[in-house]
Amino acid sequence: MIRTGKCDFGQSSIFTAYRQIVAEELSVPVEKVTTVITGDTDTTPDGGGTFGLLRGAQNLRKAAAYIREAVLELGAQKFGVPRGSMNVTDGVVSGGGKSETYGKLVAGQIIHLTIPVKGDLTSFFGLQVAGDPPLKPTRDYTIVGQPVKNPILHPKISGEAKWVGDVKLPGMLHARIIHPATLGSTLVSPGAIDRSQFRTAQVVVVGNLVGVVAEDEWEAIRASRSVAANTKWSEWKGLPGHGKLFDYLQNKVSWDELPASNGVTKGDLKLASSAAKTHEGSYFFPYMKHAPISPTVSLADVKSDGSVTLHTHSQNPQFLRSSIAKMLGNPESGDVKVERIAIVMDLGIVVNPLQLKRQVEAGCLFGVGQALHEEVAFDEGAITSANWRSYPILTMAEMPEVKVIIAARPEAGEYGQGSESANALAAPAIASAFFDATGKPVRRIPLRPEYVKAMLAA
Repeated sequence: MIRTGKCDFGQSSIFTAYRQIVAEELSVPVEKVTTVITGDTDTTPDGGGTFGLLRGAQNLRKAAAYIREAVLELGAQKFGVPRGSMNVTDGVVSGGGKSETYGKLVAGQIIHLTIPVKGDLTSFFGLQVAGDPPLKPTRDYTIVGQPVKNPILHPKISGEAKWVGDVKLPGMLHARIIHPATLGSTLVSPGAIDRSQFRTAQVVVVGNLVGVVAEDEWEAIRASRSVAANTKWSEWKGLPGHGKLFDYLQNKVSWDELPASNGVTKGDLKLASSAAKTHEGSYFFPYMKHAPISPTVSLADVKSDGSVTLHTHSQNPQFLRSSIAKMLGNPESGDVKVERIAIVMDLGIVVNPLQLKRQVEAGCLFGVGQALHEEVAFDEGAITSANWRSYPILTMAEMPEVKVIIAARPEAGEYGQGSESANALAAPAIASAFFDATGKPVRRIPLRPEYVKAMLAA
């Protein structure tokens, strides 16, 4: 399986070239790379936008190399042979006359592998895999360079592929935007809904944005047309017209505001200017649209816990996620959510494992609340945290999944309990996960949004 933040923009490189590059570096048949998860910001790394796809593939190549080296090291330990005697061919790791597939070798094993990264998690270009793992020499390539068939073509042609427009959610509303006639117009007054014709439609106005939402898509379309006919916009004429564009750019634009960048200069300019014959000319290139042929569709699923899942086509999902968070007044996410937490208790003699598990779960949840919310506020004379609003604790809606693993050691000769010790373990674990996700160290708790924003900006 490959997880990539890049998206399929028609080239299908992530389903062909990416599989080949990873399979080559791991030395496994390309057919074994069966799944590519793409563009899901919750489950894929941020490798920047969908541009320079093969330059971005260096991230995958390095990650695969790091994994291969870790597995070879594991194999050397298991087979009891020097690391230098290990090799991998067609997904089979061998050395010292012994061999196992990747899958069997890593089954049940815990591999501690840290892949270094650099860059900014919320920048346009995302993160890049750092370091210099030993890469497979190109002279040994057997998969890269081969005409591997594109597995995504058939689902696209047959209609099996799921597009944004295919996503349906319970109770979802359909919307249509009402655009002004000109680019610089501002809203004077929105049109009204004819309730006798459009039973569920509503007009939404945010600044100069006007839209119509309804329970039925066709109702939204018809209602938006009706509202558009009665919506008033200011007049605006700020464009030269495409027929006058060349003259406008040449004679009426102040290029001092847009300084030219220096490109690559080769040759002797002085010698060229003294040539017997010179050529001078003006060249013109028009504006072109960077637009999809298919309809532009987005669907937002706003959950009761305040989280939002956005289904959309985007060239840079991770950057879009940050931009949407800023637009919604939640810059750089700000909110830290703990979805799952696992805790191992080494407590000596366990008297009642069921009761112990309950104690540890409760203590762990208290620790999560301390890590995310709890902080006593006070001024120069008194405690100002006077109620559960000013001193928030973990709510039912925030409860993570807690997995408790009890490692009993009766030979220790002591009876163990685990509730309060579990409290103390949650905060450092959450802080470590935060550092792993953002590259920013946690130097204070609780991880309230205002503190998190400051940490991310530091």
